Amino acid sequence: MKPDAAEARILLSVIEHAQNLVAIADYDTGRLLHLNPAGMHLMGLTDEAAVALMGVNCASVARAEKPGGVLRVLAYRGQPPAPDTFTPGTESQPGYAAATEEIIICPDRYGERRFSTEAMNARGLRSGVCVPIGAEPVWGVLTAHSARPRDYSDREVMFLRSVTAVLTAAIRRIEAEEALRYQSLHDQLTGLPNRALVHQQIDAALDAAAGSEHRVAALLIDVDEFKSLNDRLGHAVGDDALIRLAEQLRSVVRPADTVARIGGDEFLIVCPGTASVEEAIALATRITDLQVGADSAGRPLRFTASVGIALAGPQETRQTLIRRADAAMYHAKATGSGYALAP
Repeated sequence: MKPDAAEARILLSVIEHAQNLVAIADYDTGRLLHLNPAGMHLMGLTDEAAVALMGVNCASVARAEKPGGVLRVLAYRGQPPAPDTFTPGTESQPGYAAATEEIIICPDRYGERRFSTEAMNARGLRSGVCVPIGAEPVWGVLTAHSARPRDYSDREVMFLRSVTAVLTAAIRRIEAEEALRYQSLHDQLTGLPNRALVHQQIDAALDAAAGSEHRVAALLIDVDEFKSLNDRLGHAVGDDALIRLAEQLRSVVRPADTVARIGGDEFLIVCPGTASVEEAIALATRITDLQVGADSAGRPLRFTASVGIALAGPQETRQTLIRRADAAMYHAKATGSGYALAP
């Protein structure tokens, strides 16, 4: 299993921030793809010597897909075959290191009783050392394996701990940056994309639709009488209703569509690849009458919504598409028609 684009981007960022060696190899050919200059300078070795870090046959960085789950190999260098994953818990040495959050040294698999050495045996490996990366929860494991039985000195273990400390710091920094980026593009209450992100999605959809027979539809939704709900039942009930409403909107759209919250009680749905006006109208009719839970007395909370529909023309811009959908929404609200189609 190859790392996806997001994983590869994070790993490359880690490498460039690291002060020690990490290698990435092509999973099909074993060809070295990236070795950071700081690592090469520190080791003072050629590519071949770097692969034989500490005199071992292979080294890898594996990511825990979830706490207690499979470890997916993101970076590997050494003797083939390159593993795709390590099994969790006592089923492998890396899995055991992740589960215990401890450095695990195996001088010789023949005497090992703490975890299964089946994977080591299959790859012709006799000894190894695994050092967890990160903690609470463990992010992954750095592993070095040898084809011969051997002890791992305190100095070698300290070196690996230094590598994982650098990786941990870089990973946590990158994760923090990604979290901030996510927060900047999503609504904190509902988790939906916000105005900034949906604008990006519209621009991308319009670019993709250029020259296509399919069109981009924008549905601007305003929840009727939502302010009165807040005034009568309080903001806590209103917030819960918005969360439930967001869930319902997500449930009625296609996987390719984007549902965004762009204001207090305003939502915007972007539908790329819309085949017809009828398709957009069918979606609008599904969201004009929604039940979103119950009030404190157990009475169902139902909302009607006013929906403005606009289908992008050949030279449409994001600004004009949203403006037309907004005007159609106000027309629907004024006439009580539920939805209106922009000319």
